[in-house]
Amino acid sequence: MMRMGILVFLLLSQPFFTLPIQGQETGNPEENRDTDQRRDILRYGIDSEVISLLKDLEDDEDIDDFTEEIMDLLVNSRNQELKAAAVRIFSSMEYRPALEQVEKILLDYPDKEELIIAGIEYFMELDHREGVKILKDFTSSQQTAVAMKAVEGIGRLGDPGDIQFLRDLYDDTSLGQNVRASALSALGMLKDSESIPFLEEIVTDTSQERSYRWRACQALGEIGTPEVLPVLADVLNDDDTILRTYAVRALTTFESREVLDYLMEALRDSFWRVRLAAVETLGERKEKDSIDILVYKATRDPEERIRIAAIQALGKIGGRSYRSLRDIAGNRRYSQASRIVALQELVKNDLGNSFDLIDTIMEKEEKQPGSRIFIELVKAMSQEENPRLASYFERFLTHGDVSVVLMALKGIGENRFIGLRDKVQALSESKTSSSIKKAAEEALEKL
Repeated sequence: MMRMGILVFLLLSQPFFTLPIQGQETGNPEENRDTDQRRDILRYGIDSEVISLLKDLEDDEDIDDFTEEIMDLLVNSRNQELKAAAVRIFSSMEYRPALEQVEKILLDYPDKEELIIAGIEYFMELDHREGVKILKDFTSSQQTAVAMKAVEGIGRLGDPGDIQFLRDLYDDTSLGQNVRASALSALGMLKDSESIPFLEEIVTDTSQERSYRWRACQALGEIGTPEVLPVLADVLNDDDTILRTYAVRALTTFESREVLDYLMEALRDSFWRVRLAAVETLGERKEKDSIDILVYKATRDPEERIRIAAIQALGKIGGRSYRSLRDIAGNRRYSQASRIVALQELVKNDLGNSFDLIDTIMEKEEKQPGSRIFIELVKAMSQEENPRLASYFERFLTHGDVSVVLMALKGIGENRFIGLRDKVQALSESKTSSSIKKAAEEALEKL
């Protein structure tokens, strides 16, 4: 009986279920060590180390773990480059608690261009409309990039009450050409229909500085009311090739049937930039009536960049365009670049109907050492989710090319193919390259 009592006492005295103390790290010890090391760098590292780490953290999913340390840097560091890196992180996070400090930094008029621009972009990311008053002070900056970014910020965050300010900026001949042109773009961002006559006058005046005509044309497109269509249509015949390009892109948002006719005509333009703009605009608009001419452009245009853009446009439009993409992808008479882009579009947009083509291409290309078509196809597949991909990724795990194995592991993790866990586990424990072992461990975390 005494032995039983002692046993019960020992059992009750053991901390079987201990809760973590607040702030105590839990989970994988290696991950905790990495987190602690990063935190130490943020707290005690030299500026160059901290800046490098902040750049690495911008896209890190664990960034929330370090907001306290980054905020401390933003408040207390004297290094403006470091502060700029901190602001960019808070911008990517849309971290509103830093707003008061960013305002304070801008009101102190720092001399580092990078920091000012980061602060303005932070305002735009948070849609901080009350910050327009601060931005206006930077439009006269001697740093052209700062002044242009401030004008853009007014366009993004301003209201009708800021329109006259922007017009005055354009009229101010003491300002640089780029800043004045930016003011015209900002009028378009504000979608001020009352500025249409003012902008049309600039666009149609052939004696105007070219960049002003370009930006005024862009602004008319952003305003996007039907009344500006005749002016944009006239500009499509202007001698200024860049202005014609701007006019084509300005047509993107218009729903009028005649816009399709303008774009189809622009595909015949002798200047490649105009054709490129027309192809991309047709893709953005998903114009099914343009499939036939886009197939022609994808296979016959003299400029490869146009052919590639047409293939991408066909991928966006979809429908019967996929048949043409399969023909391009599987036919060796087309350039390697065209075949790769066609495959990428099919894998991204029509994977379920493209496995027969994938098998055919795999059979030919996988045997070719260093085949770029094969590598790019595997890369595209690794970025998609489809249960039928499991058998491909399983096969790729034993491929001789390290990059193929890495992409297979990425695809397995993203698709959470639990049935392949044992094979991934074996790779993580095998005598293989460190990059493969690391990728296997990352995939296991998702399985």
